[in-house]
Amino acid sequence: MARRTERSKVGDLGMLILLSTLVYLLYGPVLTTGTWILLAIAVLLLWISFVMPTYCDFRTLRGTACTRGVNGKLRGCRDHRRAKRDAVWQALFGVRNPGEFFRVMWHSPGEALPRSTPSFARPAMPLTTQGTRDATILVCTVVSTITGVIGVGTGVIGLWQ
Repeated sequence: MARRTERSKVGDLGMLILLSTLVYLLYGPVLTTGTWILLAIAVLLLWISFVMPTYCDFRTLRGTACTRGVNGKLRGCRDHRRAKRDAVWQALFGVRNPGEFFRVMWHSPGEALPRSTPSFARPAMPLTTQGTRDATILVCTVVSTITGVIGVGTGVIGLWQ
């Protein structure tokens, strides 16, 4: 019988809870309850954004979601990772991803360079609900991480006073 090597969300979340409980038991009295809550939210959102086993879910040309496995809601499979980052940038700032200026466009050695409109002159991609959802996840993750770090910092500074 083949052994299953695929990670599960329940197993990962269980390990995260076990490690969090261990850290809380060791350092519990050091920080305030509010700090622990902010830190827990930050760790959970970082796990969802970048580590949790999930699917790419990028909307393909056929209108279906991509079913390749990836780690984290903000990551895409090898075919869709660039388009997913571009959609998040478009949803957050309403402009094209400036990383397009640095992307290498490969061509054959004997082939002339293609003459096309520069990427900054092209119209922006239409806003999608998928890009908006991923942008919301990213903003919540960044905000909770910053507040968690500030909370831990104030808790540690409060120990010295």
